[in-house]
Amino acid sequence: MMISEEKCLKFIDWLVSEVEVSGKGADLDQLENDPSGVFYLGKISPEERVALMGLGDRGDRLEPCSIGVRFLLSDEISKSINVEASFHLWIKNEEKIWKKTDLFKFNFEIQIPSYKNSISIGNEKILKGIKEKTGLENVSAEIRVDRNTLGEPDELIVTFVNCSDSEIYANSDGILYESKLTINNATHKPYYLEALPDSFRYDRRIEAYGINCSVYVKNKYIETTDLTIQDKYRPDFQHDALKDIDLSFKGLSEAPLEKCKSLLSAYKKWGDKKWSDDKLHEYAGQYGWSDIMLEEAKNAAHEYEEEVKRISNGIDLLQKNELIMKSFKLMNESMLNLGANYNSWRPFQVGFLLANLNSLVDKESEANLVDIVWFATGGGKTETYLGLILTAAFFDRLKGKITGVTAWSRFPLRMLSLQQTQRFANALAAAEIIRKENKISGAKFSLGFYVGSNATPNSIPVEPRHGQPDPDDENMPNNYKLLQYCPFCHKDTIKMDFNRILWKLEHVCVNTECPSQGALPFYIVDDEIYRFLPTVIVGTLDKAAVIGLQSSMRGIIGSPHGFCEANGHGHTYAKRSRFPNGCLVPGCKADKKPLPMDENLYGMSFRLQDEIHLLKDSLGAVDAHYESLLDSLQFEITNTRAKILGSSATLAGYEKHIDILYKREARVFPTQGVKIDEGFWSTDSSQVMRKYIAISPRGVTLEYAVDKIITKLQILIREIVDKKINIEGILELTQEDVDKLVDIYGTNVIYGNTLRDLEATMRSLETQILVKGELNTASLTGQTAFDEVISTLKRIEEPEIDYYERLHVITASSMMSHGVDLDRLNIMIMLGVPLTTSEFIQSTARVGRKYPGFVFVMHKIGRERDAGIYRSFNKFIEQGDRFVEPIPITRRSRRVLERTIAALALSRIIFIHEPKSEDNLTTVLKLRKYVLDEKLDESEEVEKIINSLELDINIDASLISDIKNWYNIFIRNLNDPTGTFRFPSELSPTGQPMRSLRDVEENAPIIGGLIK
Repeated sequence: MMISEEKCLKFIDWLVSEVEVSGKGADLDQLENDPSGVFYLGKISPEERVALMGLGDRGDRLEPCSIGVRFLLSDEISKSINVEASFHLWIKNEEKIWKKTDLFKFNFEIQIPSYKNSISIGNEKILKGIKEKTGLENVSAEIRVDRNTLGEPDELIVTFVNCSDSEIYANSDGILYESKLTINNATHKPYYLEALPDSFRYDRRIEAYGINCSVYVKNKYIETTDLTIQDKYRPDFQHDALKDIDLSFKGLSEAPLEKCKSLLSAYKKWGDKKWSDDKLHEYAGQYGWSDIMLEEAKNAAHEYEEEVKRISNGIDLLQKNELIMKSFKLMNESMLNLGANYNSWRPFQVGFLLANLNSLVDKESEANLVDIVWFATGGGKTETYLGLILTAAFFDRLKGKITGVTAWSRFPLRMLSLQQTQRFANALAAAEIIRKENKISGAKFSLGFYVGSNATPNSIPVEPRHGQPDPDDENMPNNYKLLQYCPFCHKDTIKMDFNRILWKLEHVCVNTECPSQGALPFYIVDDEIYRFLPTVIVGTLDKAAVIGLQSSMRGIIGSPHGFCEANGHGHTYAKRSRFPNGCLVPGCKADKKPLPMDENLYGMSFRLQDEIHLLKDSLGAVDAHYESLLDSLQFEITNTRAKILGSSATLAGYEKHIDILYKREARVFPTQGVKIDEGFWSTDSSQVMRKYIAISPRGVTLEYAVDKIITKLQILIREIVDKKINIEGILELTQEDVDKLVDIYGTNVIYGNTLRDLEATMRSLETQILVKGELNTASLTGQTAFDEVISTLKRIEEPEIDYYERLHVITASSMMSHGVDLDRLNIMIMLGVPLTTSEFIQSTARVGRKYPGFVFVMHKIGRERDAGIYRSFNKFIEQGDRFVEPIPITRRSRRVLERTIAALALSRIIFIHEPKSEDNLTTVLKLRKYVLDEKLDESEEVEKIINSLELDINIDASLISDIKNWYNIFIRNLNDPTGTFRFPSELSPTGQPMRSLRDVEENAPIIGGLIK
């Protein structure tokens, strides 16, 4: 059941309002406990008391003694401003019950100082007013006005300060509650946000700044507020410039040329209006662009023109290349058969597909470019490159690549790869149905899930050790079920089985009407991936480290050694003691036969890197070396290089980042519009996608404030479920509406930047959240067991009928910040601003995917960074991409080379030299003989590694020297007749190759600069 955005926003506004009211005590008039420890919003503590804390400005942020406004005086300055201050007090009576006073409200007409000086006003008036109503003689406040003449123009600072005595009296705590300051007749000029440079696309103006609070500004009226709320709008993919253009899967599968030409024509027509030289000069006058900004806009216009050319070239390819046209049609037919809730492409997706069709035919030049899909999270990046992969897969089959890997898609995080697997499986299953219907020869389109052994097995041993999968255990297969439903028939009819004859761990669909007819073409055991070489492999980035240890990985980037004659055994590799004939099926004695196709066709077409901005610091530096290794090995084996595709929702210094990672040029699609919210491929709609609410708790810990928010949200939902709140009457809803709102706003996500924060939160959830019934919680962090992750995701997607049995709170770390697309997650409480803006953008994008969501950003206001973001929170949300920090990464680190050199050298032995040898090279004795026979030349190997890393003798002399020294010691150890080494990996002077790229994160500090 769907529900309107209007009803969702009504409900969100109501929830946020209730939280705010609860946070400052506006709904209460008496308490049994001291209110200073209950409320976390709207409080102003006595100035003397805050000063005695000895924390300076930080203390005033943690427990403010004032709230205020600062703004720039305009040229037409008013002579005076009208200032009104209001607040409540809480007083304890003889029965030790705290009671709230009526609202105190004081109004002042204040002359604006002519020069730099300060005015204090109202102390006596406020003191007298409080005494008359309460009898208190020690509680007061005042208005202070300061004129700052150091800048241009002058700045006016107006604050409302609690001047009460610091001493705590028996019947008063001296704190002003629900405090507010309003200013009328405040003629002002905007500030220009200094944290951001000028740009023709963005507005840097800020009308006024709050002091220990937020501000609302309308014309000459300014008001302090306890919450800063900023909306983020959904992109509109079907605006006026795109109406009547058919981009449906059906239309593009039948007559793509006409549709694609219509899209290109619309893009050109739009560009003529937006990017012409005359129009840019008009914008310059309208928006006050500087000459530099105008030049920047003209350069962007050239980027638009290049994008038009690429799309036009893609259309020409469709028209002239019969196989490309057929592949494109079959891909669209496959997308139509996905069975998903959509049946059409978004315009930017088709634009990207057309712009990159050339990578299928001009592989040599296209391999020099990394194409990045840059679009907001939730825009459809995954489907975009899925479309290109399927086109490439059909193209491979049509031109004779009957088996082997077309694409290897890698994700930085385990959660990401798990979440995306079902999407990939669905797409490949749909394509497999179309392949069979069109009688296209070759192996089935298949998917491999290639991750660490903590999630899926590397192999199924005949005699398993403790912790390894046991083929004789009937329950073993069920431990590795990854697909939630069959990708062919889309039903929950999958059972797990271990096929002992073929030695395969299988996902089997038991639906007799399913097109799959049994075992699904889905492989999760490493050995099976090497044997059957799935069309697409999806997995985690760190699995690339296996290349230094696993000779069978050769099949992913190049040709295997042969094919087993035993039916269903697949490809064969180097001979080993466990696999004497090279077949990875235990006990197989069949002969090896030639490969079923040309060796060079085994080279993969694409390496995909999702969320490319996460490859930074030590992880990015180490991966850069492994990317070079993958490139050099594939080229030496197949004379081809893979095209690299990337995706990201954030970009900062991407050109340099891509150069360091891949030694390639970077190209981004799509080009942005003249204004950030007015592009061709999408514009901002009027639909709210997400509300961001900034909160700075006052006088209490952040953890306490989070407990109070979670408690309030959970109580509200429970009272709605139990009919204790007539929400239908309050918001004019039906019972069906209410049921849906409870479903999509009844689960809260608490996002923490550190495991310590999350552990503290989990303890609080167990003891501090007092609600009716159980509070059901779960965690999604890097420490969460794989089966728990699957179980939690399933419970979120398929909630229990009874609300009290559902999951109510999810604590999550950065593991969840990418690729989690769950419509039921729409409320997030963030424990402090993450250390990087990209993480903030990605993590908050987990809510509000389908329905409007909201995020409480709990600022750790004592930290300078959080305080700075709180100060300009609206711009931080509005222009988040511009706040993304430079990416720290370098491939010129000797410490990193120390960790990667073993894999760089040993992988060449097992991938390049072992196939040339008549024997395996797994022992020191055999490798020594191979070297003595002059089949491996030390200087040549060193040169190959230097070239693969593209090192420059002028700037990389130390790295080149390290490589030479390493190989010199390696060969010396190899030839040492007194050595006790048995295996080549033991000869490495820097230790064994890494087993995971993440092994380096604590051990290899990065030495280098930031990408700017």
